[in-house]
Amino acid sequence: MAPLARALTDAYAKYRPNAGFAVEAGNARVASEGLFGGRADLALLGLEPDPGPNGPPPWTRELAWEAIAVIVHPQNPLTALTVPQARDLFSGARSRWSDVGVAGLGDILLGVREEGDSGRVSFDKQVMGTTRLSSNALVLASLDVAVNTVAAQPSAIIYAPASRLTGAGAPKVRALTLDGVPPSFEGVATGAYPVVRPVNLVALAEPSGELRQFVAWALSNEGQRVAADLGYVPANQMQR
Repeated sequence: MAPLARALTDAYAKYRPNAGFAVEAGNARVASEGLFGGRADLALLGLEPDPGPNGPPPWTRELAWEAIAVIVHPQNPLTALTVPQARDLFSGARSRWSDVGVAGLGDILLGVREEGDSGRVSFDKQVMGTTRLSSNALVLASLDVAVNTVAAQPSAIIYAPASRLTGAGAPKVRALTLDGVPPSFEGVATGAYPVVRPVNLVALAEPSGELRQFVAWALSNEGQRVAADLGYVPANQMQR
């Protein structure tokens, strides 16, 4: 979510030129540790932070949502999976592309994100359930490596945030439909697409001062437009 954090802080700095921000990237686990360790004032998180058994619950506001897309190489003719089929692929129950009707690609090269990544948490919860991931899956420690692996390997499949798959410089991959629904703005906003993650603004306590003004701006129509421009579904457009 670092590009979203930078876009929001850059846009806000034009509105409040004297405000200064330092944006640090890291997965959800790293961001939570920075927040609870006092090294960060605010975090963008795609899962509920765990303050530990004795910690007070953090202050949280929902900023946006996005799809977690299952992606393949453009040469792969597959266009659609059901959630049970995706579960079979990522568990290793189906290990060859011919198992889902794709000829000529041989064994499936399966990739997953590292533990602590919020995309993996969402995928595991909403697709895998209690089914274990395949022990043959490659654990890819960055989103860029994950997506570029699929872009380079016709036999590869992985999941990735849909917001990172469009725009200038985006790698050439194709997102599959799940249960007949594409990982689109409408699919997320209506709740029809089955694998999504929230984007939450999280702080140890309710923000004050300049940080409070930034949060209010990020949740305003102007801040929500910044999120929408990067492919997220703003919280104020979710149809719930």
